[in-house]
Amino acid sequence: MNDEPGLWEQAAAAARRRGATAPVVAVLPPPGFASRMAAKWTELRQNETFRIWCRWSLRAAVAGAIVAVIMGLIPPPPSPALPLSAPGVEVPALSPP
Repeated sequence: MNDEPGLWEQAAAAARRRGATAPVVAVLPPPGFASRMAAKWTELRQNETFRIWCRWSLRAAVAGAIVAVIMGLIPPPPSPALPLSAPGVEVPALSPP
């Protein structure tokens, strides 16, 4: 192996000399973050029933539309023959003498 430092080691040493590697500072969440997340979780749990209802109502609407399309594509049954002439009604006051 080579005893002299490689290109990457030289670049890392130069970066350390320039101060490129700053100490790691722990980043804490903002104040109230945990309470906001707990409130959001509670709200989502309350809306779970609503989401289930929406999902099932959407499925029912799609099923109803499919049934309506199928019923619209089925030809109607043949209708019975209707009489072409209406029966006559005799009114004695209007008949000629």
